[in-house]
Amino acid sequence: MNPPILVVEDSRLVRASVIREPTHELDAVHIAYLLDSSQEKHLDQVVEDLAEKWEGLVELEVLGPQAAYDFVGLAPPGGPA
Repeated sequence: MNPPILVVEDSRLVRASVIREPTHELDAVHIAYLLDSSQEKHLDQVVEDLAEKWEGLVELEVLGPQAAYDFVGLAPPGGPA
């Protein structure tokens, strides 16, 4: 079964996202984001801001950039399935 695609309203940062299965018991959420490489620093800032806001409650980690394997074969938002 393919994970659901989340449509992100602010497409200037994220083109698509996919919820992935957790890899171990410490994962609360594992999401793959597809974004333009020009937005990498902006994403890093968003994650840093969230990490500060949620300090002591969660650990956030960005892995990447990586190959876009999670998005192979998926239709773009608003496109044909």
